Amino acid sequence: MKMVLAMQHGVLPKTLHVDVPTPHVDWSAGAVSLLTESRPWPAEPAEPAAGRGQGRPRRAAVSSFGISGTNAHVILEQAPSLDGAAASELAEPVAGVVPWVVSARSGPALANQARRLLAWVEQRRDLAPADVGWSLVSTRSVFEHRAVVVGAERAQLLSGLAGLAAGEPGAAVVAGRARPTGQTVFVFPGQGAQYLGMGRGLYERFPLYATAFDAVADELDRHLRLPLRQVLWGTDAALLESTEFAQPALFAVEVALAALLADMGVVPDVVLGHSVGEITAAHLAGVLSLTDAVRVVVARGRLMAGLPAGGAMVAVAASEDEVTPLLAPGVEIAAVNAADSVVVSGPAAAVDVVVDRLVPLGRRVHRLAVSHAFHSVLMEPMLPDFGTVLADLTADPPQIGLMSNVTGQLAGSGYGSASYWVEHVRKPVRFADSVAVIESLGAVTFVEVGPRAGLTASPPLLVKDRPEARSLLTGLGELFAQGMSMDWRTVFTGLGAQRVELPTYAFMRRGYWLKDLGVDQTTLSGVGLRGLGHPLLGAVVERPDAGGVVLTGVLSPELQGWLGDHVVGGVTLFPGAGFVELALRAGDEVGCPVVQELTLLSPLALPVGEATRIQVVVGDADGAGSRTLSVYSTRAGGDSWVLHADGVLRAGGPGHGVDLSVWPPVGASVVDMTGVYERLAQRGYGYGPAFRGLRAVWRRGREIYAEVAASEDVKVAGFGIHPAVLDAALHAWGFAAAADQLTLPFSWQGCRCRQPVRPGSGCGSHRQTPVRCRWRWPIRRACRCCRCASWRFVRYRVTRCQRRHWLPVGWPVTGCSNWHGRR
Repeated sequence: MKMVLAMQHGVLPKTLHVDVPTPHVDWSAGAVSLLTESRPWPAEPAEPAAGRGQGRPRRAAVSSFGISGTNAHVILEQAPSLDGAAASELAEPVAGVVPWVVSARSGPALANQARRLLAWVEQRRDLAPADVGWSLVSTRSVFEHRAVVVGAERAQLLSGLAGLAAGEPGAAVVAGRARPTGQTVFVFPGQGAQYLGMGRGLYERFPLYATAFDAVADELDRHLRLPLRQVLWGTDAALLESTEFAQPALFAVEVALAALLADMGVVPDVVLGHSVGEITAAHLAGVLSLTDAVRVVVARGRLMAGLPAGGAMVAVAASEDEVTPLLAPGVEIAAVNAADSVVVSGPAAAVDVVVDRLVPLGRRVHRLAVSHAFHSVLMEPMLPDFGTVLADLTADPPQIGLMSNVTGQLAGSGYGSASYWVEHVRKPVRFADSVAVIESLGAVTFVEVGPRAGLTASPPLLVKDRPEARSLLTGLGELFAQGMSMDWRTVFTGLGAQRVELPTYAFMRRGYWLKDLGVDQTTLSGVGLRGLGHPLLGAVVERPDAGGVVLTGVLSPELQGWLGDHVVGGVTLFPGAGFVELALRAGDEVGCPVVQELTLLSPLALPVGEATRIQVVVGDADGAGSRTLSVYSTRAGGDSWVLHADGVLRAGGPGHGVDLSVWPPVGASVVDMTGVYERLAQRGYGYGPAFRGLRAVWRRGREIYAEVAASEDVKVAGFGIHPAVLDAALHAWGFAAAADQLTLPFSWQGCRCRQPVRPGSGCGSHRQTPVRCRWRWPIRRACRCCRCASWRFVRYRVTRCQRRHWLPVGWPVTGCSNWHGRR
C-alpha cells in the first residue's frame, strides 16, 4: 500500500527510523542509496503501444518475510498512460442506459445500502451515472439480496434508489433474493415474434451486439434479395412479416443477442428452439456453422414464402389428447407448447370446423396472424426443393445440450442432416416434451433469447415499443436478482466510464451475545469447581475415579499476611498447626471430622513474592469409613508437586473432654513469661505479632498449662481453629524443652474441632513426657472445644536458605609450554 501511494504521488518516501546510513556498508560501491529524506520520484511512463523496455515507468519491489519462514516478493510498475482518445473518452462519459447494481446480505441491509449510496451521490453532483454504475460492478462484491436500478438520467436513478431504500421499488428497479439457478436453458422463439426495428436499439447501444449482428447480416445478405438491415429497420412492416425475411431476421437478432449474453457471462447449458428458432439453437450448439445455418434459414423462409397463400393456424387451450379426436381432415397438430396448449394447422375451412367443435366445449381458441399453415400438409410442396438445397449440408455433434422439436428429446445421432430439417418443417413442434425432459434434469433457469418472450416465464429481454437497452437491462436484472451470475462490465463498453469513490458497505450494527448456558466461566462453578469459603482452601472438586475429593488453595505471605509471621530458622514456614486446620476442613467435607493421625513429612517453605499452590487429596472411604489424606504443594506455574503430609481421617464419635472449669488449675504455679518470645527468637523461632498469642503459663509438676489469645489483627472467620491460635498454644513447650533445642511438631493424633474458634482467650495443658495436650475454651463458650492427643516433637536442623554467588576466576597469565597440538 505504501508503494502504491508513493507511485500515485510521485514521491520516494524516506526510510523510517534512520538518520545516518550505517558506516558498515560501502555505499559508494554501487547505485544503491539510503533514503534519509523524501524526494521526487521522476518517471517516463511507457505508452500503451510502446515495446518492452521503452520508457522508464516507476517500478518498486516489495518483500515480506514471515515468522514461519514464508517469503513473498512482488514487483509493482506504474500503469501505462492513456492515449489522447482514451483520455478524451474518460473525460467526457457517453450518456446511455446503465444499471446500478446493489447487493447486501439481508433485506434491511439492502435498503441501507441503497440509502447510503443515495446520500453519497446526492452530495456529489459531479458523479456521472456511468461512472457510478461502472464502479459498482467493478469494485463491489455480490451478495444474496440484490437489486438493479436501470436508467439513463441521474434523477431517474436516484429516484429508483430512494424507492429501494424506502422498501417501495418502482418500475426502474428489480430486486430479489438469489437462489440456486441450476442449469441455464436458452429458448429461441419462432416466427411471429418479429417486429419492425427489432434489435436496432441494442445495435446502437452495445458494440459487441453490433459486431455479432453485422457478421450474421453480412452472411445473410449474400442470399437475400434485399439487405437485411434495410428490411428490418425500414418502414415496410408487411415486408418483414413475410416468411422470406421474418425467419432470417429472427435468426440474426437471436444469434447477436446470445453473443452479447455470453460476453456478460450468461452462457447456456442446454438450448431449445421453437420451430425456426431451432436453427439458432443448432448453430449455437455447434451443429451448424454460420454458413450452413444461414443456408438453412434462408432456404426455409424463401421456399415457404413461395407456397400458395392460405391456410390457418389456431392456438387452443386444451391438451393434445383432447384435441386430436376433434381434428377435421387436413388439420394437424402443429405444436404442443404445454400440457394444455396446442396449435392446430391446415386449410382454413377445415380449421374452422375444428374451432366450431371446440368452442361449445368451453375451450379458448386464438387465431394466429400467419401467412401460411406451418407444420401441416400444406408445407409438403416445398419439401423436395428444400432437401435438394441442403443436400451437401454438414452437421457436427452438439457441444452442449440440444433439444429436438421433432422428437422432444435431446438430439441424438443423425441430428442436423438435410433429411432432419426437411422432417422438421413437416412434423409438429414437441416443445412441451422438450421442456419436460429439461426439467427432469433438475433445477433450471429458462432465458428466452429473442423478442416478445411468451414461451416460458422467463423475464423478457426485448419488448416491442419499449427502449431495447432498458428492456434488456431490466430483464437481465431480474435474472440477476433471482440468482444468476452476471458480468455487468460489458454493459459499460464504449461509455468511457471511470472508477469513482463509493461509500463502504452499510453494515448492520448488531450485538451477538453468547447464549446463556447457565454457566458463568468467571466463577468456580463455571469451571466445574465448588467454592469452600475457607481462607486457605478456595475450591473443592470430586474425584470420579477414587470417590474422594481434592481441595485446592493458594498460599503466600502477600495473600495471607499472618503467614509471614511464622519464621523458623530464618525461613518462612507454613505452620504445622496449619496442616491440622487443612486436615480438619477436608474431614468436614467428607463427613470424617476426626484427624486420627497426621504426619508431617517435609516442611512447606513460603518464599516472599511467590505464590504456592496446595492440594489436599482425600481418598475413598474404606470398610470402617476412614479415608486417607495427603497434602501437596507446588510453586505457581510449576509442574512438580511435593508431598508434605499424609494421614488418616475417620468418622466422629463421642468426644473426650477435660474438665478445665477451675482455672487456673489447683496447685499450679505461675511461670514468669518475661522475655519469652525474645528467648524463643534466640533459639530460632522468629514469631511475628500474629503468632505471639501466648498470654499466661502455669506449671504443676510435670504439667504445663497455657492461656492463649488471638491477635486482633488476625481474622479467624472461616477457620475451624486459626493456625496462629493453635500454634501459640504450643509455645508453652518452650518452658519444658531444652534451651538449645529447635523443634517442630511432626505428628498429630486425635485432632478434632467441634465448633469454630473465635477471637478471645483459651487455655490448654501440656504434660512433659510423654507430651499430651488438651485444651478447652472457657466454659462460658460451651462446647467450643478441640481435643488433640499424643503428638510428638522431632529435632530439626533448619538450614538457612543460602544464596549462590559467582566468583570471577582469571585465566592463567602464562601459557603451557609443554602442550603439543596436532594438526
